[in-house]
Amino acid sequence: MSKDIDIFDKLKKGEYKFEYKHRIDVLTCTGCDNSYHLKIKYGDIRDIPEYCSYCGTKIGDDIRNALEENKVRVVENRKKEGEMYNQFKKDALEYVGLTDHPKADKIYAYAWEKGHSAGYHEVLNCLVDLYETIFKD
Repeated sequence: MSKDIDIFDKLKKGEYKFEYKHRIDVLTCTGCDNSYHLKIKYGDIRDIPEYCSYCGTKIGDDIRNALEENKVRVVENRKKEGEMYNQFKKDALEYVGLTDHPKADKIYAYAWEKGHSAGYHEVLNCLVDLYETIFKD
């Protein structure tokens, strides 16, 4: 284990944690206050109605502009989240000393699969366990 990098301190400080900027999930009609729940997937917003299905009010350009701005924010959020993920992966592999190992990506992928649902701490714990099981005497 590398003593040069204290990944546990970084985890504790939240350096790999990403806070999403506000995004629009619900669109409210100005004519009747009917709410439409929007499906946001891969930076694209689906199911934007042109007219309210209850009162027939046309969805205004201001709302459409807000939705377009939201698309940009979603893409930016995903990019930043990816950068933080890549930094965590780099630091985690460096911490266990597998940076230049030919199977580092496969080993990390296994640790990620086993631990990511519980967070980065658990991914790191799985990676350390794998390292100790495979490479330690």
